Amino acid sequence: MLFTGLDGVAEDVFGETHSLDLPCAGDWIYLQVTAIHNECHFWAQLPYGCNPKPPGETQWAEPMQGGPIEDIPARHLAISQSYTSMMRDLQQHYRQHGLSHSQQDLPACGELVTAWLSSSGLFYRGRVCDVLPEISSVKVFFLDLGNTECLRKDDLFQLLPRFLRVPFQAVQVFLYELEPVPGESIRRTAREFFEDIILGKVLVARVMRRSLTDALWVLLYLMGDSGTLINHLLLDAGFCVKQQPRHQDQGTEGTNRVLNMYPD
Repeated sequence: MLFTGLDGVAEDVFGETHSLDLPCAGDWIYLQVTAIHNECHFWAQLPYGCNPKPPGETQWAEPMQGGPIEDIPARHLAISQSYTSMMRDLQQHYRQHGLSHSQQDLPACGELVTAWLSSSGLFYRGRVCDVLPEISSVKVFFLDLGNTECLRKDDLFQLLPRFLRVPFQAVQVFLYELEPVPGESIRRTAREFFEDIILGKVLVARVMRRSLTDALWVLLYLMGDSGTLINHLLLDAGFCVKQQPRHQDQGTEGTNRVLNMYPD
C-alpha cells in the first residue's frame, strides 16, 4: 500500500519483490493477533505466510517451536527473517543514535516515523494518522502491529529509508459476516472474552474474502483436536450478530489495543 507523499520511497523499496504475500479467498493460514479494534475486527501478523492447509487434513496440530519451517513459502520465509533482522537493527540503531534523528517539529499527517512505545520499551515503524498541536502530540498507527497510540514529539524519530525495505507486517482482519452487538457494557465483556480466547496463541483461519485494500474476512479457529470455530463461539455467546451488507468493505485503523509486542 502506497501512502500520499511517499511515492518516491515506495517505488524504491516497495516494488513487487518486497511486497508482503497475502492469501486469497479459500486459502488457509496461520495468524497471530497483534491488536484488537473490537471483537470482530483486529490486526494480525502471518507468522508462516500463506501456508495452505494440506488437502484432506481435518485438524491442525500446534506448530513446534519456530513453526513448520519446511512448509513456509521460501519468499515469505525470506521476508520474515528480514523483518526479524530489521527489528533487531532498528532497536540497536535508535538506542545508540536516536537523538540525531529527533523530530524538530511535529510530523505531518501521513508521515512515516520511528516511534518509541514505552509499554514495550521498543521502537517500531509507524505512520502519523492525526496531529494534535495543542498538546504537542500525534496519533501514530504502528504498521507492523496495528495499534494506534497518542505519542509525544519526544517519542518520535525520523524513519531512515534502510528500515523501509521490509514490508509492513500488520494485516487487517474481520470475522466473516459478523459485527459487534451494540452497547458499551456488553462490548467490554465481549472484548475480554475474545482476548481470553486468542491472547498469545497462533490461530488458524480460512480466508473467505479479500478486499481491494487487502483486508481479510476469515473463519477463525483454535488449533488442536477440537478445531473450535471462534466465529461460532462469539455468536453463540451473544457477543456478535450476523453482519449487515452495509459494512462489508469498511474498516479503519481506529484506536486499537495492542496485544503482542515484538520480542527482543
